[in-house]
Amino acid sequence: MVDRLSVTAGAGATTQVRRFVTEFAAVRGISADDVARIMVMLEELLTNLEKYGTRAGQPGEAEIAIGLADAELTVDYSDNGVAFDPFSRTLAPLDLPLEERQVGGLGLHLLRELSHAASYRRTDGRNRILLMCRVIPAPPTSPS
Repeated sequence: MVDRLSVTAGAGATTQVRRFVTEFAAVRGISADDVARIMVMLEELLTNLEKYGTRAGQPGEAEIAIGLADAELTVDYSDNGVAFDPFSRTLAPLDLPLEERQVGGLGLHLLRELSHAASYRRTDGRNRILLMCRVIPAPPTSPS
């Protein structure tokens, strides 16, 4: 089963997404560590949409679909932002001293590192990013 959420980038979007992911995880027994990882990825995508992806006067609209099969979580994210493939860019080396690094781009590292598979495509005027993550079931809670 796949759960879906539509949000407008900006104030309140992260809170909506956090509630959505937390509820999804609670029902399916996904660990808090995995919830945190999923949130980092989704916050990065929403922040990029809000900061760089929208045209003047156009709100950034995102759709998120999350599904779980066995121990693999699928995050299907799409938005109406300008075309941008986060996986086509060469990543800046992380081993450089901070003063020698370019500003930005760290979020692209996060998307790649926090998922075991990721892809991008542009369809119907929308960016679509598919992230696959292995998850660990949360330990059972004991009755109070």
